[in-house]
Amino acid sequence: MKKVLITYFTKCSTCAEISGVLEEKLETMGARVEIRPLDEALNIAPFNIVIIGSPLYAGRIPQKVKNYVNKNRHVLSTITAAFYFTSSKPLDNDAHDSDLDILVDSAFDITSGQVNRFGFLQPSWSLSDYVKKTLKIVKIAKPSHIAFFKAKHDFDQLSKLQKSAEKLKKRILREVEVKTRLNTEDVQKWADRLW
Repeated sequence: MKKVLITYFTKCSTCAEISGVLEEKLETMGARVEIRPLDEALNIAPFNIVIIGSPLYAGRIPQKVKNYVNKNRHVLSTITAAFYFTSSKPLDNDAHDSDLDILVDSAFDITSGQVNRFGFLQPSWSLSDYVKKTLKIVKIAKPSHIAFFKAKHDFDQLSKLQKSAEKLKKRILREVEVKTRLNTEDVQKWADRLW
């Protein structure tokens, strides 16, 4: 029986929800799964698979996650390591030059960017750019799988500055409605691919 650790960093609960869906699916497939917040996942050596979840802030991985990956790089490079990231930005599923197994949440079905109220196009983030940025950080772990899931905001969990930024963004941009629920089907598909 494979032992799987799912660890995550989150401020708005999306990563915790994704971890729960992954746990449920992997257990039905015969894995023994433990979920721990990043701060509590200290010893990863006993696990066959380690899955690390993190939000992306303006396309960047939080420093806390970078530090965790760097600290555990030797163990992560000897086991199956997988990463999932959450983002609320539109994401184009463009071609990328990676040999990794990459899943992109179908909630990112936006290919032409967004138009703000002044008529300027707000470009989507490209998958290849995201992959390049994230691989700079996680490549030392030699990941086999990466997934990008659409984040949903729990506004009660945001700081005052983040809340103000979100309100301003909504006033300036005519945004596509943010998905209010987690796309569990794509999370489960990714779990199948991990096994």
